[in-house]
Order: sequence, then C-alpha cells, then structure tokens
Amino acid sequence: MLPKNYPLGNRSRSPDIARQLKIWVAQHFDVGEDGFVSVMELKCSVPDCPPAETVLLAFRGDGATFEGRVHAALQDVRETDIIVAFREPRRVDGPKG
Repeated sequence: MLPKNYPLGNRSRSPDIARQLKIWVAQHFDVGEDGFVSVMELKCSVPDCPPAETVLLAFRGDGATFEGRVHAALQDVRETDIIVAFREPRRVDGPKG
C-alpha cells in the first residue's frame, strides 16, 4: 500500500495507479459491497483548464452513480484529491422510473 498522499508514479504504471485510485475512492466514499469504481483520464478542452483531468465514477449496487473529478493527470492524483472530489460528488445516473 502506498503512503497517504503519495504522488503516483509515471504513465507506464497506469494500471497500478488506476487500481490505487479505485481503492482510495472505496475507502472515502461508500460504494457498498455490490458497487465498483471506474477511473478515466480525459483531455480537458475547457479554456484555462489543465491539459488532463481524471474522472472517477462510483457505481453503487442500488443503481446510483456518482462522479468525482480531479483536474490533474492520472499519475498526479493524490489521496487528498480523492477526498475533496468525493466530499460532495455529483450524482450522474438520473431518476429511475
């Protein structure tokens, strides 16, 4: 296990980095036993935005989906970024009906 707030390595370790980010999301946001986390790095096209952002989706077993975003490349995300991103995550699944 990496120490808290460890700046994650380089791009060649992307699967390891994504795995660690998923662990941090699960530790700081209740995904539930049937839930899972998805991690994606996207290019940011908004003016004055860093060139990359990391999007984290927490899928709960009850069907609810929550999104957290970090305006940094995958390898630059720290545990504190995850905590902030999921302090008030955005619900993205819409109403069921």
